[in-house]
Amino acid sequence: MIVNWGYLDLKFLVFSRQSVFFAVSCLLSLASANAQTYHVNVIPADPGGAAIWPLSLNNSGLVAGNVGNSPNEKPFTWSIGTGLKTFAQAPNSTETDTRVIGDDGVLYGERKASSGNMGFTIDSNGVYSDFQSYFYPRAVNSAGVVAGMYDSTTAAIYSSSTGMHLLSIPGQGYALDVNDAGVVVGNYFLGDGSHARKWDALGNGTDLEVPQGYSNSNVNAINNAGLSVGYYTDQTGFAHGAYWTPDGTAHLMSGESVGTGFMMDVNDSGVAIGVYSPTQSDNKAVLWTASGGLTRLESILDADSTGWWGFTPTKINNLGQILCTGYAPGSTQAKNILLTPVPEPSSLLAISFSLLAYRRAKRKR
Repeated sequence: MIVNWGYLDLKFLVFSRQSVFFAVSCLLSLASANAQTYHVNVIPADPGGAAIWPLSLNNSGLVAGNVGNSPNEKPFTWSIGTGLKTFAQAPNSTETDTRVIGDDGVLYGERKASSGNMGFTIDSNGVYSDFQSYFYPRAVNSAGVVAGMYDSTTAAIYSSSTGMHLLSIPGQGYALDVNDAGVVVGNYFLGDGSHARKWDALGNGTDLEVPQGYSNSNVNAINNAGLSVGYYTDQTGFAHGAYWTPDGTAHLMSGESVGTGFMMDVNDSGVAIGVYSPTQSDNKAVLWTASGGLTRLESILDADSTGWWGFTPTKINNLGQILCTGYAPGSTQAKNILLTPVPEPSSLLAISFSLLAYRRAKRKR
């Protein structure tokens, strides 16, 4: 459902207590219903014609990644409101690879230089700062704790206050995400394949459960409730989307027992994104929730976005925005896009609070 607010005349409302709260309830209900409708926003191409590689999305809707191909990448940010902004390559570097953007807008990545590889940050003014040699960032939480890997072989975390800490793993591996409680998830590799692992805030590591009948496991993300998502593989080598509850217990995504797939990210509302394939030739981008199961992204686009297809989602933020690639109607060339819920819940909430404020003001007169 899409509401055309241009036809809503607030003068017909009688601002009694009952009418105000009825209006607020209706607006919030509309916000809930329309949160499952998405609009395609195309991330524009670089004016110079270089390829754009979006890799990260923060909770205010700011996208970050790289412009250009190796070894000439430059960091960039983009949002619906601010447009595309590029940064100079790191000084004295032969390659700059931006991987993460924090909610404060700080960029994190790694650069290559003659003196060795180095983890770096970039502030909003484009100022570079090195923070740890041979560290490769992959996620950052609200406290500035960065999860990643050291020297391409060992899971590690870093913060400016405590420095770098290597995380215990039985083999080579990496950390991929960290939540605001300091819980880290990642994967390590042995001769028998990959293993999903979780570390608590003290650095104690445990393997995430793999159900009987499945072998390798991979975890990609964790939210602030401790819900983790990823996949594990069956005995024939096919991947199946999975989630792990905070105690590490594994579960198949709804419907995954009859197809293959994987989950890439999850937000604090418990909405996960990934790809599900009912058959080997039918890959579909999906949303997942514990209560609603799997929903195909192509089936919940707004009218202006109908016909877009072939989505591959990579990130979802707490606004419900989804970073992905996809194809315009009739096109065979992939575009970088940001899917945004419509109408935006924040807009409906603003109207709701305005109605309540108006009612309070009337009572004081």
